[in-house]
Amino acid sequence: MAAASSLGRKVSAWLLTVILLVVAALLFYLTWLLASPSSVFDSLLEIGAEALLFALVAYLTRPLTTNPVIAQALSWGFLGMGFTVLFVTIGLYPDSTVSTISRVELAIGVLVVLVVAVLGFYWGAGQRPAEAARQEERQAWRQQPTVSAFDYTTARPPSVPPPPSSTPPPSPPPGGS
Repeated sequence: MAAASSLGRKVSAWLLTVILLVVAALLFYLTWLLASPSSVFDSLLEIGAEALLFALVAYLTRPLTTNPVIAQALSWGFLGMGFTVLFVTIGLYPDSTVSTISRVELAIGVLVVLVVAVLGFYWGAGQRPAEAARQEERQAWRQQPTVSAFDYTTARPPSVPPPPSSTPPPSPPPGGS
């Protein structure tokens, strides 16, 4: 189930998913319980922001899991939940204490975060072919036999010039023009 890697043993992707989901659910529930009736709007905004943070955590744990696709899907789920909660709360929640200008400012802030997330997705998608090529090169390198440090070609690579000879160079002829 868990495979060895250069970082050590990897965590099961399903175990990581369950851990993140349970921690997120408990944190969301605690945030909701601590909300007073006058601060429900703020609590919903906090839950949306927490979901975005969990999306980032799930995305960053991809290299630690046995199946990074599951961690990436979890990050997409948290990302969708976070932006949905934020946009619906800002646009539709009936709270007379929040002014229209504050809602517009909040919406602009969430849109900026959304643009950063989309740009990050496109940047990451462009890195996948290069990462696949690096992984192939690593596998080829790992399959090569190891070289001894005591081997002459290893100790003195061909790029090193040979040592100078002990014979002096020939002298020029006398009386030359």
